[in-house]
Amino acid sequence: MRKCVGIDFENANCESTSACSFGLVVLEDFKITEQRYWLIKPPTSYFKPEFIRIHGLQWNDVKDSPAFDEIWNEIEPYLSGSLLFAHNAGFDAGVLRSLVNFYHLPHQEMTYFDTLQLSKAAWKHLSSYKLNSLAEYMGKSFRHHNALEDARMCADIVIKLADERRVSDVAALVRLYNLKIKKL
Repeated sequence: MRKCVGIDFENANCESTSACSFGLVVLEDFKITEQRYWLIKPPTSYFKPEFIRIHGLQWNDVKDSPAFDEIWNEIEPYLSGSLLFAHNAGFDAGVLRSLVNFYHLPHQEMTYFDTLQLSKAAWKHLSSYKLNSLAEYMGKSFRHHNALEDARMCADIVIKLADERRVSDVAALVRLYNLKIKKL
């Protein structure tokens, strides 16, 4: 199995370049082998009040943190050549794409799939596919809208489904549900 990395961004506002935190979880042989979390200083100090209510972060929490381009050399080795996954992955892929473009960062091609779509395909009987609902279904304790917790929950979804379906490869799990692996 090639290395897979669960990712999650939290943003300060509606701008796709306003990431204020980033979490990632490395998954190898369906085991979490590494977890990382960064607070990020967005390009502007504006935090939308409803976003603060969601994730609890404010400008004062991140104003002394590095900007995304300052941590890219730490983050990029985890992402390049890995199969990425996230819940509602289009959002996180869009934020990552926007940040890479905004800061003109060098990068290799990245691919990803969506654990929201995977969950919907696998557990059709559930009434909600939000991460907190899936955590409850799986019996996991969970703090929603913390970037590391969200990334870890995505990894837990992949691990549980691989075990339930007895697959030994993440790409095979994605194919089992006719989902697409997309390019970033």
